[in-house]
Amino acid sequence: MKPRWLAPALVVWIGSIAHADPRWRLDLSARGVGSVELDSTSTMSRDGLVPSVAVRAERRVGELSIGGTLGAGAPAWYGKTDAALSIDHEHVLATGDARWSIDVGLDAGVGLLFFDAPPETPSTGNALIYWGPFARTRVQLHVLDVLPNTRAVGLVIGANAGITSARYMSPGSGAGLRLEPELEVGLTMRL
Repeated sequence: MKPRWLAPALVVWIGSIAHADPRWRLDLSARGVGSVELDSTSTMSRDGLVPSVAVRAERRVGELSIGGTLGAGAPAWYGKTDAALSIDHEHVLATGDARWSIDVGLDAGVGLLFFDAPPETPSTGNALIYWGPFARTRVQLHVLDVLPNTRAVGLVIGANAGITSARYMSPGSGAGLRLEPELEVGLTMRL
């Protein structure tokens, strides 16, 4: 037997969510990731530039947005693949028909990079393959079209800089510290 108050309570709860300020943010972006060696115990001194596609999901908690990021090299894992926890702070520049904001964020996680070494073919002697923990700072411009239900969709453009403690894999070995500048462009949504 169902309680009689359950259906009206659900209607009220769903209605309050529908009219609330959107708390979830979803970014879908394409990134160009550079990789430059800063310090190494390996003979590996190769630099690279690889593609990546990423999705970032965050929930607003007070003044901050907290969530995670998943990135994958493309095509076929060729590029930068990563998983990270994310934290962001947004500063609104202007509102109206469009909402303009600057977002500053930090990611921390683990990444893997393939350059000249896709898994389908044997890697060459000068291929760059490594994995390791990383930290990345982000600065992004968000331009959003605010919809009637207070949800929003728009464009995100960003410049990021990361540091990876690289563990080199075949054909190289050893460890190193790498700088990873990034540019990204994509879609952003407030849900």
